[in-house]
Parts: sequence; structure tokens; C-alpha cells
Amino acid sequence: MKLKKELNPVFETIGLCCYIKYKKDIREETIEALNHLGVDGQLFYDHNYPLINQYADDFAAKYTPHADEEALFGSMDMDMDTTYIVMASIVENPHWIDQVDQISEDQILQTFSEMFADEMNGDGMAPDLTTLESRIDFLNRQPEISDSSKWKTMMLLGEPKRYVKSMVEIYQQNLPAFSYAFSKNQPAIEALVERLSVEGFQHAAFQDIMSKFPGIETIYPSIISPVLEWGLSTVGFYGVFVNKSYGYGSLQEQEKAALLSSLKMLSDKSRFEILALLKKGAKYNLEIAEELQLGAPTASHHMNLLMSNGFVTIEKQDAKVYYHFIPEKIRQLIQLLEKQFLM
Repeated sequence: MKLKKELNPVFETIGLCCYIKYKKDIREETIEALNHLGVDGQLFYDHNYPLINQYADDFAAKYTPHADEEALFGSMDMDMDTTYIVMASIVENPHWIDQVDQISEDQILQTFSEMFADEMNGDGMAPDLTTLESRIDFLNRQPEISDSSKWKTMMLLGEPKRYVKSMVEIYQQNLPAFSYAFSKNQPAIEALVERLSVEGFQHAAFQDIMSKFPGIETIYPSIISPVLEWGLSTVGFYGVFVNKSYGYGSLQEQEKAALLSSLKMLSDKSRFEILALLKKGAKYNLEIAEELQLGAPTASHHMNLLMSNGFVTIEKQDAKVYYHFIPEKIRQLIQLLEKQFLM
């Protein structure tokens, strides 16, 4: 079982398509889920998600819509969503991307059946999806699934190749948008992935997922689903904020940790001066290095830290990466200081 130090382009691209469509709903669900963990979801979201939202906004700027979007992305009901089944099937079978016309509908239905087996049946038995009657019977045995989601699943099972082909097209036409969003936020993303590779999988429940899917050989980090733990037959996903979310502690401890992290960023003279410089306007890396008399690698190191902690964001112009100061981060820091010492 090996952690890849790279993102899975299919998972991230399709995940970004869903994220920009349901950004507000995903935010609310994320905060609620974190609250159930005993974490202050709002604080965690405000402190950690600016990068995720910038990543999604950059993707949205280059996003190309598709005619089958409504069928594939038209529901936030993730119990049995067509998005999940089709995306998971393509992630497990990446050769489908280049060979989709050669894949038979029977092969696709068999793959869908295997996807449903552990997630829906509960007994690990792959359901029979070969006839209309067997599909209706299978869905009728899933009382927790909404009627709208069942209807969309019936559409998927009735024309499996069409929807796989549509998902492949959505992926292919939006892969440049993913590449653009990644490049715009690359230093911060790579810093989070590197941190995860050092920390490892700290949440004990992830080992249960791995034991359920012993065939998993590769684990991908996820940016667009940063608190996700997910296992398929041979591939798994671990969000870059999973460790942080389960080790976040009480509200008071969270705020204290966030405050100390921000103050640590500002306690370094070079980083302090970088933010003071960016307050006057955006700069690219060599400008920062020259004005503050820093080596280019040193400046890049400081910028990666400031980005991963939400103090700066980036924008590409004329093949140069410009860094922008985020004033809201300082306002949040002031609020935490007031709450810690003046209230």
C-alpha cells in the first residue's frame, strides 16, 4: 500500500465538477460532518478551506459544461449517486478513457454491480443488473435511497455506456481546467501532499477501510475532498485534512492551535516582511527575492508556507506566478487574539 505524491486526475477533475455545482451545499455538509466529530466545523472550514475554494474557483474559470451534466451531477444525494458509480468505475479502469468505444455494456454493468456490492448490498454479493426486473428488485431493497436517486440510477443502468462515455468526455474536456487550477495553486497543494506523506495515515478507521479492501495497492491524496477516506478495489483516497480533522480537539484547543500556527508564520522576519511587501501589491517570486535580498529557493519556501496557512494566494499572468496578500487572514488572527486575551 503506497501513497502517491500526486493527485488522481479523474477523481480531482470530476470532484471539481461536482464541487463548483454544489459549493454551498458541500460547505454546509462539511461543517455539519466536522461538528459531529466534536470539531468546530465552521472554524475548521474558515481556517483550512480558503485554498480548496480558490482551487475550485480557478477550475470554474476554465470549466466546460456538458449536455449530460444534469443526469450525472444533478443530485446532492450521495447515498447512491450516478456520479459515484461512474467515476469509481473509471478510476478503477483508467483504460476506459482511451478505449470506451471498445467496452461492452455487459462489461460496464458487471463493473457497476461490483461497485454496488460492498456499498449497497451489505453482504458483499454483487447484484444482478442484467434485466429491468432485477434492477427494480435491487433498488427496492435499498429503502434508504431517495426516489429521485433511484430514478437516476435506473437511467444509468438502462444506458450504461452512454453515461460512461459522457463522464469520459466531461473528464477529457475539463482536464485542462484541472491542470490550470492545479498550476495556479501548485506550491500550496504540493506542501499539503508532502506533509501527508510525512505524517502518514493517522486515523485508525482508515485501517478498517483498508482491511475491507485488501486489494488496494495505491492511495491517492485528495485536495477537492480533503476530509475523505475512501476505498475501492485497488485504489484508495485520503484527504489532505483528514489527520488534522481528527486531531483537532476542543473548540478552545482548535482556536489556540490556529492562533499559534498563524503567529508562528508571522514570527519569522522574512515572512513578516514578505506580507508587508505584498500589502502594497502583488509580486512574483523573483521580485520578492530581490526586494528582500533573499535567495529564490528561500523565497519559494516562505511563500509555500504562507500559502498553505492561508496568508497568500497566487495568480498566473504572462507565464509568471504572482502572489497576493489575503487581508481576511489577518482579520481572523485579530479576532482570535481578542477572543483569547480580551474576552
